[in-house]
Amino acid sequence: MNKCIITILLILLTLIIPRPVSAHILKTDGSIGGILHIDPEDDPISRQPTNMFWDFTNHGQKFQLNDCVCYVSILENGKEIEKEQLVTDTFTYTFPKKDVYQINVSGSSKNSSFQPFILSYDIRVERESTILQPTTEFHLSFWEMYGGIIMFGAFVCGCIFLLVLYLKHERR
Repeated sequence: MNKCIITILLILLTLIIPRPVSAHILKTDGSIGGILHIDPEDDPISRQPTNMFWDFTNHGQKFQLNDCVCYVSILENGKEIEKEQLVTDTFTYTFPKKDVYQINVSGSSKNSSFQPFILSYDIRVERESTILQPTTEFHLSFWEMYGGIIMFGAFVCGCIFLLVLYLKHERR
């Protein structure tokens, strides 16, 4: 009986104790490995700049980005929506909406120190920015800008005209 209770307590204890979770994503291709870190909080927000940082390795050694012709491409539903050369280990992008995006980092060696590689990451953008950003310029027509002033002026002129007519009528 005591063994049964202890076993049940140990099982419950393993379910209750939080386990460490890493949001950093390690991908490898051949000898190249890359860990992707995303800021803010490894949880990108749509319509807000997202900083992505990579820790690259080559056979476990520090990877020299200046020895690489590297590109970052972002795909949405299989369609490439952004592609830039990765000059530093940091890349900033603003995801346009909540969706699942694929981020590919591809590279080839400038000096044959490694084989060409492609590291692919699936990123889910679930949060939306609460900051409103204008998407188009706001243009007013002449009437929208000055219509109120024109109408007020016409009203005042009409009142003056009626007042003049009334005063002429009263003098007779």
